[in-house]
Amino acid sequence: MICLCTFGLFGRFLFCTFIPAFFALLLYLGTLGGARALGWEDRIGNFVAGKEADLVVLDVGEILAGRSIEEVPPAELLSMLIHRGHRARVEEVYVAGTRVVGRD
Repeated sequence: MICLCTFGLFGRFLFCTFIPAFFALLLYLGTLGGARALGWEDRIGNFVAGKEADLVVLDVGEILAGRSIEEVPPAELLSMLIHRGHRARVEEVYVAGTRVVGRD
């Protein structure tokens, strides 16, 4: 994991700041990068017509903590989803484009 950590006197941990580009790399590796590594980029990995897709739809209201999604930079939004995501926030799940879980 890439982060910049600061330690105080006697090696006490003070804070850790994650590099935003790292979250973009995580997203790439979990999507198109992973598909390319497996040789499946023609079938999965991104949102292109004709490709298979498994999706999770989240309620991001609590994750954004009162901010609008338009005002949050993409790298920060991805970081929020990684660190604040929780199964209770899942609204719908699609497997191969078919809805398998959903709140009605």
